[in-house]
Amino acid sequence: IEAKEDIAPDSPRRARPAVGAAPAPIAWPGAAAVIAAIAASLDRPAAAIAVTGPAASGTRALVDAALRERRLAQVARGASPPDALVGSLDELGAALAITTGAGDDARRWIDRVARAARRHRAPIVIDLGDDPRAGELVAALARVDAPLGDAPVVLLVDEPPAPRPGVVTHAAPVLDADGVAALAGAMLHATVPRA
Repeated sequence: IEAKEDIAPDSPRRARPAVGAAPAPIAWPGAAAVIAAIAASLDRPAAAIAVTGPAASGTRALVDAALRERRLAQVARGASPPDALVGSLDELGAALAITTGAGDDARRWIDRVARAARRHRAPIVIDLGDDPRAGELVAALARVDAPLGDAPVVLLVDEPPAPRPGVVTHAAPVLDADGVAALAGAMLHATVPRA
């Protein structure tokens, strides 16, 4: 079979409805406000910005949109902002050249990653998800007595961290039934009927 016409050449039915590309995060109900809040937090002194929500909630897309807004504003002011470093805790530890030595324990390694991340010039996004070390990293970032880099460290976490000084938390908007209908309507370019 080469094409849908080979199945039923005279049929007016389409094999699949016309579906547009997924809308930009700004189209998600409630996403624009969260993106604006994250972007504002990126320009304030903070040890870390925790963006909470499970992987399917779009936390990464929200952070990417906020970083893009910040970067565009910097370019408009004539700056040449560096690219963000993005990855898991282990990937960022390696990218920041944090190694473990004899006698090092996990806490010391996390403290060194936190210090290096706080001093780094480029934005850093650490995708922690349900990493059991998330709470320890948040605590390490909050207690680091180091000059802040050009941007706070952004943490993508499933659950909100315990409140700590210098740590700002933003929650990804949850799609309720109305939100799902609005998102589906944006993708299908049509009004979605209610069940």
